[in-house]
Amino acid sequence: MSKKENNKKINKKINKEAKWRTKVESDKQLVNFIDKCELTKEFPNQIKKDNIKVLIILSKLNSQDLNDFEKKLIKKYQKAKMRIMKAEIIYEKICYNKVNDEKKEKKEKKANRTSE
Repeated sequence: MSKKENNKKINKKINKEAKWRTKVESDKQLVNFIDKCELTKEFPNQIKKDNIKVLIILSKLNSQDLNDFEKKLIKKYQKAKMRIMKAEIIYEKICYNKVNDEKKEKKEKKANRTSE
């Protein structure tokens, strides 16, 4: 494989990861916004489809009579929460591995010093 092809592969991988990180960040903002909001009784019954508050209300209600749009909004909220959880698990694994690698390096350095 040429150097150019190799760089292309690496760049593709980096871009994919960057998109994934951006998606997780937007998911976090969405979920945080929804979780902080409170339901009010005065909230209007007719809500525009592009209004984020629809999602706030629906995510906190367990109503059986939801239309397809409302179901899609709830699914979007749930998927966002799942992606955040997965990202946190991956992040924890990366941090855990990093700490373990650092500990191994320190032990190896210590072992090298004592053997010299």
